[in-house]
Amino acid sequence: SARNQRPLIGDAMYQIDDYQVLFDSVIIYEAPGRVLDYILYNEDLILVYDVKDVFDNYEKAIGLEIRNHNVLRVSSSGKEIWKISDCEKAYGFWAIYIKNKKFYAAGFDDRKHIFDPETGKTLGWGYPSENN
Repeated sequence: SARNQRPLIGDAMYQIDDYQVLFDSVIIYEAPGRVLDYILYNEDLILVYDVKDVFDNYEKAIGLEIRNHNVLRVSSSGKEIWKISDCEKAYGFWAIYIKNKKFYAAGFDDRKHIFDPETGKTLGWGYPSENN
């Protein structure tokens, strides 16, 4: 697969290759699904991974956990710092973005969920048509 190389931190470089996150060309993390999008936060990466095949690949309880918490923060050493929390009603997420200095995760419940990039806790939600 084609590598998506985007320099993010000084001379160091994160790369995404489908499921894998590389830092300085070393695989540091493997997500349960293909990485859809990511945001640099301090020197870490906040990413969202695809959950469409999750119930084919995992038993139901594990599949629910993977689907509902598919936004996470990973350090440059590959350590998982947090998974998004307090968000079970979103049924997973398909995009992440920053708007007006707030971090958003777009949920499969057709809502946009504001989350704290320090902790991964969701802080509230709105509908995409709302200006918040």
